[in-house]
Amino acid sequence: MKCENIFCVYNKDNECTTEPEIGINGFCEACIYVDAEREYLDKLKAEMLEVWDEQDG
Repeated sequence: MKCENIFCVYNKDNECTTEPEIGINGFCEACIYVDAEREYLDKLKAEMLEVWDEQDG
């Protein structure tokens, strides 16, 4: 099954590695999010904002 949630541990190459049940909201019920350090996430966010700012300007 196709999966676009890159933060889910079951996502590999945009495919779900399980056979998930889809809830009434349309999302996978088996999703488990990757646990990342806050400092690392903040760094990635800052880098992404720089990229977006460069594209806008």
